[in-house]
Order: sequence, then C-alpha cells, then structure tokens
Amino acid sequence: MLKQKSFALTWWGKTWIKALERLGSIWENRLPRGRSYARRGKVVECKIKPGLITARVSGTRETPYKVKIKVKQFTEKTKEEIFSILRQRPVLVSSILNLTLPENIIDIFKDHGINLLPTTEEEFNTDCSCPDWANPCKHIAAVFYVLAEVIDNDPFVLFTLRGIPKEEFLKQLRLIESKDKSFEFLPEKSEIENFYSYKQDTPFPSLSLDGNGKGFIFSALTDNPIFYRKGNFKKILRSMYDSINLNPFLKTKDDYDLSFSNAKGVIFFKEENELFIYGVDKEDLNLKQKTLTIFDNGELKQKRVKGISIKLNEILPYLVSVPLTLENEISPAFFTYVYLAHFALALVESSYYIPYVEEIHNKSSKNVSYKITYKAYLISKRLKEILNRCIEKAPPCTYLRYTDERGYLPPYEVLEGFLDSCVNILVKEGISSNPQLELELEEDEYLSVFKEERTILADNPHVNSFFSALRSWLPPLLLRKKEDITRLGFILKPRKGKTDKNWSLEPIVFSEGKTPVNLK
Repeated sequence: MLKQKSFALTWWGKTWIKALERLGSIWENRLPRGRSYARRGKVVECKIKPGLITARVSGTRETPYKVKIKVKQFTEKTKEEIFSILRQRPVLVSSILNLTLPENIIDIFKDHGINLLPTTEEEFNTDCSCPDWANPCKHIAAVFYVLAEVIDNDPFVLFTLRGIPKEEFLKQLRLIESKDKSFEFLPEKSEIENFYSYKQDTPFPSLSLDGNGKGFIFSALTDNPIFYRKGNFKKILRSMYDSINLNPFLKTKDDYDLSFSNAKGVIFFKEENELFIYGVDKEDLNLKQKTLTIFDNGELKQKRVKGISIKLNEILPYLVSVPLTLENEISPAFFTYVYLAHFALALVESSYYIPYVEEIHNKSSKNVSYKITYKAYLISKRLKEILNRCIEKAPPCTYLRYTDERGYLPPYEVLEGFLDSCVNILVKEGISSNPQLELELEEDEYLSVFKEERTILADNPHVNSFFSALRSWLPPLLLRKKEDITRLGFILKPRKGKTDKNWSLEPIVFSEGKTPVNLK
C-alpha cells in the first residue's frame, strides 16, 4: 500500500491541523473530504495576505471554484504585546528567523492571553463559489490542509494570517530598515563641486581575499530546511558553491585590448543591464545618443551624448581581461568599472556571494513569478572598505544619473548595482561551465532557476510555498541594520570536545552598549 501524503511534518504544522480538527462537528464532517481533495492536488492556487487566504480549487466543473478565507487579525494592542514579548526573548526571534518555532512559544503567548492558532469557528469567515450549501465545504477544507504544508515550510505564515506580515515583523523587531526613505538625492548647487570631487591620489585596495565566504554563509543558515523535501537543501546549495567553474573567465585574463581605455565617461544602466560608454576615439563603433547629466565647470548639465551601449554579459569577459596594473594607461572612468569587475570575480572565487529570491508581480495577469539572482556578500569590514574606496575614487561620469522623481541616484546605488550584476553573471556562467552541476540542477523544477536567467511561475501552491519559504530562510544573510539598533552578528567559538583548531560561528543578537545574547 502506498504511503499517504503527510501535509505536516513539523510540530507547528501538525498543531495547525489538530486545531482545525477540534473546531466542532461541522468541521469534523468536512475535513476528511477536504483532505482527500488536497492529496489529489485539487488546490491549484493559494495566495496569502495578512488575514486573508484566496485560493482556487478544482471540482466537478471545468473552472476551479474560488475560495476565500478570512482569519481574525490581532488588534494593534495585541500586536504590540507580541513584539514586546519577542524583544525580550531573542532566542525566539532567532528560531523564527531560522524557520523553526520553539515548542514553548504557544504557551508563552497563552500566558499573556494570546492565541497564535485559532481556537474558535468565529475566528474564520469562509466562502466558496461552489453550489454546496455547507460551509465549510470540501473545497474550503482542502485549502486548510494545503495551508498546513505552507505553514510547515514557513512558520512566518502563522503571523501573516493573524495580520502581521513578515516585513512588519522584521521592522518592529528592528532587524531591517524601513523602505520609506528616498534613495534619490539632490545636492545644493553650492555643494556640488565638493560633493562630486573624488580621491584621485588614493590607491585602489588590493583584491586578495581570504576565501572564507562559504564559512560565513553556511554557518548562518539552518541545516535541512523543511521547505525542500527531496533532500538537504543546505547541502545541495553548498555543493553548488563548491562546483562553480570560473575557468572560462580566468583564461581571458591578460588576453586584452584597450579599445575603450580612453573613454571619457562610462555609466551603468541596471534596468537594461548594460554599460553606456562615451567619448571613445574609435571610428567603427555603432554610436547612439543618450541624455546624461554631465558635471562641467562646477555645474550639473543635461546633455545629449554619443556613445555605445553594450550588454554587461558581453563586455564582462573583456573587463576582467584588462590587468589592474594598467591603471595609469586607462581613463579613471573606464578603470572604475574594470576594477569593480575584478572585484566581482574575486568575490565569486572566494564565495562571497548569496542567492536572492526576487518576487515578480504581473499586473495584468496578477500572477506571481520567482527569479534567483546572486549578489555580492560584503559581510566583513574589509570588503565594505574595498567598495567604499572604489566609490570615493570614482569620477562623477561613472555614476551621475538623474531620476524622473526627486534627484540623482547616489554613487553607491549605481556602482554596487553594477557589482551585484557582475556577480550574478559570473555565478550563473560558473554553473553553466560545469556540465554535471548544470544537469543536476536542470533535473529539478525548483533548482533549475538557480542556474539561469529565467523566472518560474508560481502556478500552484507548492511552487509558491517553496520560494516564499526560501525567502524566509535567507534573511540571516540579507538583513541590513543601522549601527544603533539591535543587530544579528556572529562570534567565533571552539567546538566542544574538539581540538583548538576546530572552530564554529555562533549567531548572537546585540545592541549598542548591551551584552550580546547567544542564540544557540
């Protein structure tokens, strides 16, 4: 006999199902039929917003039935009490960030009169477009069982159902900065010349890195996350890092020409993923015009400029082929991008990069797709200083871009965007250059997007649940924090029972002027 599918593997997923099955006789009669529907894959879509679940469930007619489930949300007073509880218990916060729930969390909330899981039928308001008179019908019940798997993968969903989305959770606990701040700026005219001056005399830092990127990254991620049930996802990701093949790029080093070495200006356009190079003494180029902001005699001027646009994936091999020893033979504008391309290569060689899950919303179809990109992981002070020094030395013609909204993109956004884009290309090319690794990733629907520049449509609840949970699993790597707020950090400690040469990274939460709290 085939083993029936288990919707919940974790204690919190199983507790969700038990809570439903205790909600009275009408639920008791309908849940078994819903369980059967869920096992047969009848739930074709399931979307979760704060306090709201919308789903489509296949039935007897051609068009799936529409299901809507409203869950009673916490009041603002209850939310604040929850955040107060969590601020005093960093170990709970660490567990939730790692996609696990301590078994005492339910009791901790109950001691304060808060039920994380619904306890009465009145906390649900359900509706289905099917003709069945009973409410909940089997279609609604099926959605509840699929939710158990979603909650299994990502316990953040329990808070979202109660009206606390993940972003609010992280902001209230001061683990990320608010996105409300503007990324554009407009310097005063009197400050422009000083603001856009750059340090021509300071040397570029060495790009010799320690190669410990994997140590930092995989110490921060939990082992064997529940959202991937075909194996240990952390080990699969680690294997991918170990198998990246950068030989095609390394072979291009020193095989160069200096076609663009005298360029007066070079600027990166992230939207098109291309470099615009202008002021080049070369007659055979196919030039086009762009309106750019030019820093001229202490003023910012809008001018039409002739130049050439080149896709980043086409010019990147050329950029890494130019030796850094030729700095004095290359214009400061062009060398800035040569240096950043070399920095990206050094980061990938040393595994200082991280995967990032992009959620893409199609406004016309209202569908959600996911895409994997890779970004530079500037975790150490030295790595940040390399980028900062490069930005300090960069002339304005490498980053000065006016936006349609409020001002100019800051140098950091343009040049770090270029660095991240280079890292993304290098990693994906490095995967493609290893046929065995590429084949292994291609054979899995979810893993295939890790190797190429494409999106995957979340056309069923399982795809959406996987990528949503993956986004929750990665925050220990992605959190950006202010200097004066609670932060997630690491301490180096010897492993018990081992020699002094065996060390491990242990996560801590710490605040300015306070004793660090160990999260292990």
